[in-house]
Amino acid sequence: MALLQILIPQHLCMCPRPQKEAMVLQSLGHEVVIRGVSVDEAKHERDMEIAQRLNLSWEFTDLRHNRGLRLLHRKGTQWLAQKGWRYLSHFTPELLGYGIRQTLQKSMESKADLTIAHGEPSLWVACELLKMGKRVGLDLEDWHSEDLLPSARVTRPITVLSKLEHTLLQQGRYRVTTSNAMAQELERTHGVSVPRVVYNSFPLDFYGAKESVPSKFSTSDKLRLVWFSQVIGPGRGLEELSVALQRLSDSERSQICCTLIGERKNCYEAWFQEHVFPLGDTFKIQPPVEPWNLGEKLQRHDVGLALETNTIRNRDLTITNKVFQYLEAGLHVIATPTRGQREVFEYLGKLHHLLSDYTPTALQIVLQELLHRESSTINREQIIHQYEQQFGWHHQAESIAQEVEAALK
Repeated sequence: MALLQILIPQHLCMCPRPQKEAMVLQSLGHEVVIRGVSVDEAKHERDMEIAQRLNLSWEFTDLRHNRGLRLLHRKGTQWLAQKGWRYLSHFTPELLGYGIRQTLQKSMESKADLTIAHGEPSLWVACELLKMGKRVGLDLEDWHSEDLLPSARVTRPITVLSKLEHTLLQQGRYRVTTSNAMAQELERTHGVSVPRVVYNSFPLDFYGAKESVPSKFSTSDKLRLVWFSQVIGPGRGLEELSVALQRLSDSERSQICCTLIGERKNCYEAWFQEHVFPLGDTFKIQPPVEPWNLGEKLQRHDVGLALETNTIRNRDLTITNKVFQYLEAGLHVIATPTRGQREVFEYLGKLHHLLSDYTPTALQIVLQELLHRESSTINREQIIHQYEQQFGWHHQAESIAQEVEAALK
C-alpha cells in the first residue's frame, strides 16, 4: 500500500472534506498524513479532538506560540508579500498563507507516493513538488482563481492561482471537484479531461455521534430557519434574507426564528447594524460549534438556508457542505438557483424549494408558503432516505477509491 499526504491550508477542524478523503484512503489500506498549519489555540484543540475521533495522522506547522520578533517577522513577511503583489505584481508564496515554506519542506521530506492539494497554499506546494518529479494531484473544492467578491480579488494573485490550477489539472494524477457543473467548466477553461466529481456529502455517523432524528417537523409555533458558515458577513445571501424578512407582515415575522451560526467579526459590525439588528429577536446569532455537535444543532430547526450567489463564478458552480449537512439532518432546504445547487435539486424534487431567482421577493414568497404549510407534510426520515440514496457518502467513497487507484498506477 502507498504513503499518501493531503495538504490543507489551515486548521484540520476547518477542512471537513480532507478528513473524509483521508478516512476513505485509510480504509483502502493506505498510510495517510494530513499536513496543515496551526495558529489558534482553540482551533488546535478541535484539531486534536477530530484527529483522535477519526484516528487521523495530523501533522502541522505550529505557529501558535509565535511571539515578539517571530510574530512580527511572520506578519511583516505577509504584509510585504501583499504590498509587493498589489503595487509591483511581484509574487512570493507567503501571499497565499502562513507557514507555506515549512509545509513544502516537510512535504519534500515525507517520501509520499502521492500528494493531494486542498486550498491556495497547497496548490503552490504541489506545483513545487511536481517540479521535483513527485506524483501530485488536487481536490478543487473551490475554484480559487474564480472566487471572492470583486473588492477582495483586487489584492489576490488571481493570475498566479489560475496558472497553479492549470498546471495541476494538466499534470496532476489525482483530480476531483465538487459538482458536475464545476467539472465541465474546468474542462472547458483548462482544456483537460473532466475531473471526477465527489459531492460534499457526509457519512451519517461521521464523528461517532449520530443523533436520533425526529420523524417530522417540530410542533413549535415558529418556523425555525438556520444558516451556517465559518463567518457571518456580506456576500453570503444574508442581505436578501434580511430584506425578505422585513417585507413580511408583523404577524408572519412573529412566526419565524432564524439562527445564524458562525464567527462574528468586528470588521462587520456596520453590516450587522444594517442587516441584522433591525429585525430584533427574529435573528439569533450563535458562535461556531464543534463539528460533531453541528448535526444535533441543525436538527433543532426546520429549514436550512443555502443562499449562494451566482455573481461569483466559484459560488455559482460549487456545492457547499451546508446543503448536504442540512439534508443529513433531515431539514427542508431553501436554495438559490446556482448551477451547482440546481444539480442537487434535479434529484430532490418537491421536498425542498429551489428559488426562482436571487431576489428577496422570491425568498419572501417561499417563506410565506412554508408558514401556511401543514408540518405533517414534511417528513425528516423521507428527506434523509432520499439524501442517502442519491448523495450518500458510500457513493463518494467509491469515486475517491477509483481516482486514487488510477493515480497510483
